Amino acid sequence: MVLLLMAVLMTDSKYDKKAETAWRTAREESMRAEDSWLNLAGLYWLKEGENTFGAGEDRDIVLPPHTTVPKTGSFFVKGKEVTYKMSRGQRAVIGDKTANEGILEVNQTLAHNNLRFVLMERGGKLVIRLRDLRTKTFRKFENLNFFAPRRKYFVKATFEPYEEPEKITVGTVINTEVEYWVPGVIKFKLDGQDLTLVPTLANLEDERFWIMLKDQTSGKSTYGAGRFLYASRPDENNKMILNFNRIYNMPCSYTPYSTCPLPPSDNWLPVSLEAGERKYHEQDSM
Repeated sequence: MVLLLMAVLMTDSKYDKKAETAWRTAREESMRAEDSWLNLAGLYWLKEGENTFGAGEDRDIVLPPHTTVPKTGSFFVKGKEVTYKMSRGQRAVIGDKTANEGILEVNQTLAHNNLRFVLMERGGKLVIRLRDLRTKTFRKFENLNFFAPRRKYFVKATFEPYEEPEKITVGTVINTEVEYWVPGVIKFKLDGQDLTLVPTLANLEDERFWIMLKDQTSGKSTYGAGRFLYASRPDENNKMILNFNRIYNMPCSYTPYSTCPLPPSDNWLPVSLEAGERKYHEQDSM
């Protein structure tokens, strides 16, 4: 899966239509993988103490009825530590080993039948992201919708670094806030206009810039909340490429159980980027 995502997010140094077709193929394959956004089935905030889970309606975390038994197990929260214990006869797998009780680390996955419980931290709070590999949207997935790739959207840009990286705080679709590093400003020209984008880094050592953006297609032919783009860091002369043919949809365009950050106002572009992914569902009107 790591190699697949590298293929999905890579940025080539020269425009190549075959490479753009390969990117689209890899992007669609990522939607069929076990960690696809299409199989998300729940987002559950954990409370201090015991958090029961199972298909029974009296559970703290109510699971899909086809997936397990009424009383499947419990998560126990003590400060920042999370442990779990499965009920008798219920199997859990961590990595490739059966482990029916123990510690669950942040970003670790607990597998039970067709379910995948992923422990995450969002806004300083612990949350379980649930995946169901039998969801209809995941099993029936066929394809994504793309604009045709165009050389026009393979754009040469100049990066202007700040003296020191700055912090930016952005909102999310779940009304939390998240901080990123901003190393500088990207300047480029498109449709006769001089434009800028603010790239972000989760960590200063990240190999690529991550750009959250909106444009004049947002809410029309593309997802209303915006889209994302990766770009390779600039060369020694601060020159770089913005390949808008590879703009991709936010996870929240596929599922209500994602925690997407939203583009800062500096990245609301006054041009239409008819490039990359279109809306996944035409009925989306955000």
